[in-house]
Amino acid sequence: MFSDAQLKFITDILAGLGQVFFASLVVPYVVSDVSGEFLSSGIILSFGSWVSGLIITQKIKTNN
Repeated sequence: MFSDAQLKFITDILAGLGQVFFASLVVPYVVSDVSGEFLSSGIILSFGSWVSGLIITQKIKTNN
């Protein structure tokens, strides 16, 4: 369906998204209060992006 190069590109995007979601959790602590809903959704999005990227990377390595 996707080539290895395309999957690698998607993995890089997911890793970047994970970093952005994680950074969005840290910045509000410096600026103002953070709600529990914001914190939990940020954690889920961060780890979800990172885990998805790891799974895709594993599939790329098993195909080669």
